[in-house]
Amino acid sequence: MSNQSEIVERREDVMTSLLRGWRTADIIKATTTNYNVSKVTIERDITHCYAEIRKKYEREIPDIISNHIAKYEEIHRAAMELGDFRSCIAALQAIEKLLKLHVEQPLIAIQNNTVNLDNLSLHELQELLSETN
Repeated sequence: MSNQSEIVERREDVMTSLLRGWRTADIIKATTTNYNVSKVTIERDITHCYAEIRKKYEREIPDIISNHIAKYEEIHRAAMELGDFRSCIAALQAIEKLLKLHVEQPLIAIQNNTVNLDNLSLHELQELLSETN
């Protein structure tokens, strides 16, 4: 049985190999040779390392959104100072898109002679029908 320091060292090697993009088979081959452990042990190490990677890089969606909004607002402020109104508008549109304030598809989409009314409310359908009369 390996002592704790050997396990830590082996897992650091596995982690480094994963982050460098090595194939699993290559990691297993190299690590079993270097540390004289079984394939099953290395597979467990790989699973452990993937869990650690997920834990380290996993972030909450609201945190990511607020971070991106802050960056778009910085771009907007800088563009305003430069008088670059296209970039100002683009930054605001990026925020709106990030917050999903606009529907990307048209309310009524006609494809192959069929009408897609999925996104319309009953009230909107009634308005459309009354406009055609």
